[in-house]
Amino acid sequence: MEFNGEIMAKNKKKNYEIGRTTIKDYTKFKLWALSGGRCEICNNLLFKDDTYGFEGNFSNIAHIIGIGDNGPRTSRELGQDKNNFENLMLLCTTCHHGIDTNTEFFTTGYLIRIKKEHEKRVEYLTGIDSSKECQIVTYLLNVNEEVKQYSSQKEMLIATANARIFPKQNSLIDLCDDGGTKYTPSKEAIIQKAAELEETFSRKIRNNSKDVLAIFAFACQPLLFKLGSLFGDQRETIVFQPQRNNEKNRWSFKTEESKIEFLISSTNKQVYDKVALVIDLSAPIVNDRIIRALGESTKIYHLSVQDPNRNFVTSQLIQNRFVESFRQCIEMIKNENSGTDIKHIFPAMPISLASRAGMDFMPKADLKWLIYEQSNKDDGFYSTIIIGG
Repeated sequence: MEFNGEIMAKNKKKNYEIGRTTIKDYTKFKLWALSGGRCEICNNLLFKDDTYGFEGNFSNIAHIIGIGDNGPRTSRELGQDKNNFENLMLLCTTCHHGIDTNTEFFTTGYLIRIKKEHEKRVEYLTGIDSSKECQIVTYLLNVNEEVKQYSSQKEMLIATANARIFPKQNSLIDLCDDGGTKYTPSKEAIIQKAAELEETFSRKIRNNSKDVLAIFAFACQPLLFKLGSLFGDQRETIVFQPQRNNEKNRWSFKTEESKIEFLISSTNKQVYDKVALVIDLSAPIVNDRIIRALGESTKIYHLSVQDPNRNFVTSQLIQNRFVESFRQCIEMIKNENSGTDIKHIFPAMPISLASRAGMDFMPKADLKWLIYEQSNKDDGFYSTIIIGG
């Protein structure tokens, strides 16, 4: 005669063995395919050993709702149907052990969400068209400590994926050959950096390539104009904008669209010998500051927004609308001021828009652009480099 405890032990063993031996091959293949061969928690590859690089099957098939009455996150709601795809995860050994020994953290709901997010991400990434291969190019000049927050290559990779492009290779092209040396902006320093940038660009960028360019830049505004002018608008290019309000991913554009209207205005000066374009999108720039730099005999145009700030560029559509307004403003200045031979440009604008403005320079059609930088010492401006000179 069997005691109740012995009967329960046999039933528990039976349930355990049924759970472990009846996972269908189709379900296993589906797990491998939809997980991308990666652990659905830590994302490590499961066909290669992390320590020695040996190839093999290093995966564990883990149950979200555990097998048997005493299993982790156990429940009788599924009955014996605990080997269905929705209740299984493909994990590495470490994560499998972790979810079964830390059940207060790895709850049923949490694991279901993680599984869905991972499989959705794999489907999304593998669904990117092969024609959207990109080359990541960085120009992160060490002006201050802030630039270090935007140097994560992982965040750049995530940003490209969110833009539905993917890097052709793991390495990136870095246009800063200064070894990260910190520099203080001045007219002489900016002119020198511009020359270095042009030389590095000619050495590292292949103009005949058809890859999409993914640009991640952080520098003073004249050098961003210079960077954009080197790339031009002949290749498909995405210039990413630092998202200062997004600590999880500082480079990814948002999915929602915000309504931004660009405004063009000018002073009604009848007699003048200089023309200035003020791009005050990040912060307002009063005309007195321009007059201090160029003199009273200056006609001033403004390209601005209703509420200037540096955080409104949350999508490529906003960038494209800026380029349209910028080109409209450039053509207006050219048509209304035929006697001038140079535009004096005073930018206070989001980083990506400075590069996009430089990309819009048309060497055969546009006047020369003299780009100014703001001086922190006296709240004034000083001239730096000439685009098209």
